[in-house]
Amino acid sequence: MDDKNLYGGDDDEYGDQYGGVEDRYGNPYNEADEDKTQEPAKKLKVMVVTQRVNPVVQAIAKQSVELVGIVESAPRFYDVERFLSRAHFRFWLMSILRPEKNLSLFARIKKIPYLLLHDGSQDLLDVFVRDLEPDLIIVYSMSQLLPESVFKMPRLGTVNLHPSLLPSYRGADPWFWVYHGMEPENGVTLHFVDKNEDTGDIIYQSKFTMPLGIPLNEAREASAKAAAGLALRLIKDLNKGYAIDSYPQSEKSPTPRARRVKVSEYPDLINIKEWPVERVWHMLNGMPDWIRVVRPKGGFLARMMRWHLTDYSTARLPADRDVLAGTVKRVGAREYVLYCRDGRIGFFCSVHPVNMLKGLLGLS
Repeated sequence: MDDKNLYGGDDDEYGDQYGGVEDRYGNPYNEADEDKTQEPAKKLKVMVVTQRVNPVVQAIAKQSVELVGIVESAPRFYDVERFLSRAHFRFWLMSILRPEKNLSLFARIKKIPYLLLHDGSQDLLDVFVRDLEPDLIIVYSMSQLLPESVFKMPRLGTVNLHPSLLPSYRGADPWFWVYHGMEPENGVTLHFVDKNEDTGDIIYQSKFTMPLGIPLNEAREASAKAAAGLALRLIKDLNKGYAIDSYPQSEKSPTPRARRVKVSEYPDLINIKEWPVERVWHMLNGMPDWIRVVRPKGGFLARMMRWHLTDYSTARLPADRDVLAGTVKRVGAREYVLYCRDGRIGFFCSVHPVNMLKGLLGLS
């Protein structure tokens, strides 16, 4: 198998991502501004903790470092003893259906030691890290916190790439809350890992804009490229012999904790009946399972379809003036309208084989 075809990408794909990196005062990063030099070290030994193949692990694998190990963080509720559990089955099914995202295959092709981290393999993680002796661990997308015994092992420490501008939106699900707060910009923070959640000293940050209604997949793509850029900046600084310069975060976050949200909480957190149409439309674009908020009639069959948001309108037709906000109407064979207090949002469905398979298997 040709790994270039399966995991292809340009070596300079993330080369332009450094422009948004800022120091502690919000000034653009300039390595000439201060003397950070120390004795150059031997080839850097890096370990990555992540989920699936992504731009961060791909970029690091192409650098002049020794990628000594990859730890894949299993999804939440992954049960190694119950293959038919929802999380376990989904994980392995997607590994088969999307081999280009299969991290164990990526590691095997590149001959990098690999460990799948789940609740039953925590003891193996300690041994895995101790045996491979990384100088640095880089965490990007992890479903649990690393134990202190692990993140303190590397001589240069353990760093995390968090998809928000810390100290804002600390927690496991920043994306939901960034959209919920109608933030005009978001970013990525590279920070040291400590014993608390996303509170470690900040090394770099990178910002990008969040236009109204930007689809979640596009925002995540911008975030992943920014994260790869920050990881490469850190590696290049270390390869040049620079010391890692960092600064402490504010103890208090200006935003609530970015906790995970259950589907059952959507009606309380997303107020379709009271919010302006622009906010509802923006929020729905930021949710991979937004259809569960709208809930058109159809039940099981509706879950087997792929749903698409269109645009919104701040005007209502004369015949619709008395329709209550939150109402969903079918206006075509597969076309629907969601009514808000000051406008309407269009959406439609299409048949999709993957969604049908997920629906039949109870994974949707």
